Amino acid sequence: MQSDWNLLFEGNKSIFIGGMNVEFVNSSAPMGSNDKSFEIKVNDQLTPHIINDYSTDSIYSQGLVFRDPYYVQDPILNPEWKLRPDTKLIAGFNCKKATTEFRGRVFEVWYTPDIPVNFGPWKLNGLPGLILLATDSKNEMEFKVTKVKLNENINIENQIAKIPKLGERVSLREYVAKKDKEGEQLSKYISSKVSRGNNTTSSFESAGRENQMEIIYEWEEK
Repeated sequence: MQSDWNLLFEGNKSIFIGGMNVEFVNSSAPMGSNDKSFEIKVNDQLTPHIINDYSTDSIYSQGLVFRDPYYVQDPILNPEWKLRPDTKLIAGFNCKKATTEFRGRVFEVWYTPDIPVNFGPWKLNGLPGLILLATDSKNEMEFKVTKVKLNENINIENQIAKIPKLGERVSLREYVAKKDKEGEQLSKYISSKVSRGNNTTSSFESAGRENQMEIIYEWEEK
């Protein structure tokens, strides 16, 4: 799925904010019913976003489990970057290459020291320059800058205050447990449809974590 996002940053905070609403699977039909497809709905009250706040060492994001919104707090974990000698030009900026493994995915990114901030898209932070391009080794994720505007007075605190923050406040660990349960239910539902020979259509090829942005978490690693 492709969508447009904006990365705003000022001081020790950044916002990665989406230009589209979050999709979710309609759970109105009971599991095991005879309907032949998932219905994908859009919750127009939700604004997908990720706030990186170094003043609290936290990342805040809007999550969704079936129909229920959650507001998630995640500790900032700057990936362990390996700086590479490669260089190239992106959007008119001289960029350098770096690689890392973060929560189950291997990323290659290009950052520009010409903009000396440690921000980037999603949860990719901690380099000596703004990240302008990031891809994972499976070619399942790509963040690519299309335009850069500098020296604009965005007032980051006002921008953060304007974003709706819906649902129960939970830690990332609590949210992941809820998403795993959702994934288990969806997997069982998909399996039941396949076993009946129904034509099941869904935005999920699999409900498991392998198709999620984050595959494994630090508390699960040995």
